[in-house]
This record gives sequence, structure tokens and C-alpha cells, in this order.
Amino acid sequence: MRIEWQDLDVNGDWLSGYSKIHEGIISGTFPAHRRRFAVWTCSELNVPVSPESTARCAGLANRLLGIISAFLYAILTERALIIEWPGDEASHLANFLYSPYLRWNATRSTWSHLDAISLDTRVGSGRSGWLGVRRELRTFHWLNDHKASVVKLTLLEGYFDDLLQNPNLAAACLYGLNLKTSDEVLGRLGRILFHAHNSLDDDIMARSVGSTFRLGVQIRIGMFEAGAMGIGMTELERFRVKLLKVLAKLSQKHSSTLIVLACDSLEAIALAKSWNLNVNGMTVRISSSSSAIGSVDFNQSSAIMASTIFDFWSLAVCDEVLVSVPSTFGLVARLLNLTGSVEHFAFLRSDWEAVLWNKYAAIMAEDEHVDYKRIFGRAFCSTVGWTGDLCLHEEVDFGT
Repeated sequence: MRIEWQDLDVNGDWLSGYSKIHEGIISGTFPAHRRRFAVWTCSELNVPVSPESTARCAGLANRLLGIISAFLYAILTERALIIEWPGDEASHLANFLYSPYLRWNATRSTWSHLDAISLDTRVGSGRSGWLGVRRELRTFHWLNDHKASVVKLTLLEGYFDDLLQNPNLAAACLYGLNLKTSDEVLGRLGRILFHAHNSLDDDIMARSVGSTFRLGVQIRIGMFEAGAMGIGMTELERFRVKLLKVLAKLSQKHSSTLIVLACDSLEAIALAKSWNLNVNGMTVRISSSSSAIGSVDFNQSSAIMASTIFDFWSLAVCDEVLVSVPSTFGLVARLLNLTGSVEHFAFLRSDWEAVLWNKYAAIMAEDEHVDYKRIFGRAFCSTVGWTGDLCLHEEVDFGT
């Protein structure tokens, strides 16, 4: 690296140094040869980008994973990160989240006239685009490759593990940034990039008055009953039993708990809010937004974006998060690590291996002899940064 990177600390020299580089590039005070950008985008490849349709741009949590990956890339190559959010101005991410350390929402006129290359995970047949980008990020040289002024990165999941494994970047990652694992990237860089505007924070915190512990609960019903995308309405009773076990453990330390509920089904929200979850003398309240989690991949309206961000950030500021099935929405919210270490995770489904097989069978094409645990590791743990119990075969045991 060309500057003396220090330990990654929001109050330390490392961030101060990068913030100055970022602002110098954005404002144009740096000389032309140093005005280099890393632009996260999903606005090209003839993909419709409008309030009505943003197909193939992925959901909110997957986009944030890609943005954090692009941020790590920007740091390691001394570029200014720009987030080119799809949709109209009213639905832009900057209306809800911001960074106090760098201006990542600069307009296209800042960089669009410069020479550019693109790393787009959507290009190619099947998963070839995704694999090609992963190989590129694992092997490129930060000084000799990617010489264009602008590198446009269409990353729709976490790619920080690939950057961490790049031998040309190893010294900068380990000794300069003090980053060793993917979860460190997500927890540290995510907190630099994303802060809630006061209005969003105030609305969320108003729900927590009177509770000593906030437990985020994401129930994902999915696109079809008991399918690969969710647990299905018929399995909600099993989830209630699991939730009671978690609450029993929490009652040993807390007198009251607020359950912050996020769900993609209004029917499931209504049912969950009818549950009696008071246990061992601990008072339990359930709070939820008035709408189900929306899909920003298919509807980019400002209303959908606002409600989705609200649910996501509500989970992110909880003390712990419980998810019904592996879902980037709830787990990325928790792994931003806004409140402390991960403790209370559980997957409801005992057949999650088959679920992952159905959803990620394409990964098997790379290697004929890949077991389920490796599928999970490659599809989730390595790219998202999940560690520990999240990467084991069995469910987390909370006891009785």
C-alpha cells in the first residue's frame, strides 16, 4: 500500500487517512492520475432500472454485502467508493442511511466521463460470471491490474473473502487493516458505511422503551409453502416452540424483552402477535411494522424501500437476532454487529441441507464430490462471513 495503514478503528488513523483520500478524489483536489473510483452498481447490462422494475439487482441485504465488498476493494486499491443505487432519487439508499466518514452518494457526473472497466457477476451463462469475478478478485494485483480510472462492480453478495485470499493483498488486509476473516470485514466496514438518519433511528428506538433486551425475530415464510425460500405457515408452531426456548434462556438475565418482528407475510405477523410468550416471569412484548418485508429486487418504490430499510435496521439495532431459516436479511442485519457479539442464532428447519441443495445445486457443477457442509460453507459462510455455529450441520442448541 502507498500509505501507512493503521488498525481499522472508527476513531483511528486508518479511517482518517482513507477519508482524506476519498474526499480528495470526490472533490477533485487530487491530481487526475489519482482520481480513481470503485462504483458499486447494478444499472447496466440492459437491466431495467426504474421504480417499477430492478430485476437482477437482488434484495437489500445482498446489495449491502456487495457494497461492503466494493468498499474493501476501494480501500485496497485507493479508490473512492461510490454507490450507484438503482431506481429513482426518492428511493435512493442515501435517503435512509449515510456515512459520517465519506460521501458515497456522489453523482454520476463525478466519474461517468472517465475510462472504465466492469466486473459484473451477472454476465455469462449460468454461474460463469459469478465464478469469473471471484477468480479475478482472488488473483488481481492492486498496482498492475485494473488500471482504468473507474472500476464498476456489480456484486450482489459478499466477495470480501475472495479479496482476503488474494496473495497480492494479503499484507494490506492482515497488517494494514488488521482484517483476518470475512465477519470482521462485515462488522467493521459495515459500521463505517451505514448509519441511520436521525428520523429512522428515532422511530425505531421509540419502540424499545421499557424493555431491557431487544430480540430481533425474522420469520421467513418464503415464496411457496415449506419451500427452499422459507419455513411455510404450517411450521410456525415449531418456530414458536424454538422461540420459547430462547426466551427461557433470556429470562435468566432479563426481566423484560421486546421482540422486534420482521416477516414477509402479514398473516404470519398477525399470528405471531397473538402468541403468549411470557416465560419464567419475564414480560415479553412483540412489536412489528405495519407491513411485510418487501422485495426491493422487484419493486424499487420509495415506500417499499422505506419499509424494508425500517425492518432491516430494526433488526440491526437489536441485541440479538433469531432467524427461522438461513436468510441474508436477518443475518446481515445482525452481523453488522451494531450492538455486540453474536449469541442467539437458530435455524428452525432440520432439513436445511436439502434446502441448500435445492437452492445452490449449481455449485455442485464445480466439484463432483462436495458435501452439504461445504455447500453451506461456500454459499453462505465464506461469502457472507458467518462463522462458528452458523456453519455447522446441526442447529444451535439453546437448551430448555
